[in-house]
Amino acid sequence: MNSESKKIGIIKKILPILIFLFIGFICGLLMLRYLASLKESGGALMNLLSAMIFFLLAYLVPNGIFSVLLMMLAVIGVVFALYNGIPIKLEYANNDGYNIISIGKDKEAMRAFWLQLKVNELLASGIRLKEMPEEWFKLPDQSYLNNSIVAAIAVLDCNRLIDQLRIEEAKEAIEGLLDMDTAIMGLYRNLLINDLIYCELVTANDRGKIEKLLDKQQKKFMKLMKSYPSVMRTEYVYALLGEKEDSKARQLRDSFDKKVKSYPYPVEIQMEYELIDYAYSRYLEAEKPMHSGAYSF
Repeated sequence: MNSESKKIGIIKKILPILIFLFIGFICGLLMLRYLASLKESGGALMNLLSAMIFFLLAYLVPNGIFSVLLMMLAVIGVVFALYNGIPIKLEYANNDGYNIISIGKDKEAMRAFWLQLKVNELLASGIRLKEMPEEWFKLPDQSYLNNSIVAAIAVLDCNRLIDQLRIEEAKEAIEGLLDMDTAIMGLYRNLLINDLIYCELVTANDRGKIEKLLDKQQKKFMKLMKSYPSVMRTEYVYALLGEKEDSKARQLRDSFDKKVKSYPYPVEIQMEYELIDYAYSRYLEAEKPMHSGAYSF
């Protein structure tokens, strides 16, 4: 009898684990079968895998605080798996589940997703956007902008124009995108506005237009992203050309120099310095003749 009760006890412990593993295995198969990208679903799958490991350990260790802790970690893993896996459109970025659905809608979305990976690979290897083939960034039809993954390529195209210092063209392209009803996610939209502010500052420098772009939401975004290179660049140029506050511009430039040293993509920093130099050249043109001994930005 004692031997049978031990067997039953073991079964009671093992059975829930097997059920949990089976459910996890089925969920994984469904994600791989119906969702387009393993990379995008990787976050949810890893959360699910970690949850299963913690669940297994919780049943194997003796009852106590450690067992309770492991069970809590397993529950947290499941919660995060659901949060990453269930499609959710957030304020600034979409979660993995939403991106997966977007990728799976059509072949153009799959191509756009591959292109984003390729662009990141080339940036990491030292190749700038302006050096990449122009045809990569052209969409067959504007209707594809209703897909958030494809719309990101249009954003990259604007970034490429800026990297080439084709400022007027970039300004026109960004304004066109912002005026259209697209699926560009919040993060990219706010970064586009940030770049549009820069373009306006170094071209027409229409103060009214700039202030309109710098609404409450954009200011909140730029505050949240205050250490991001392109945001720091625009803050500097705004102080230099918009507010015409030299001392503030110097401080922002010094801060930029310090913060970008650890940025993982040096080629992007090269672009930012060129954009800063371009803006400073516009400053010199506007301030001629310069006073002797002026601070060099």
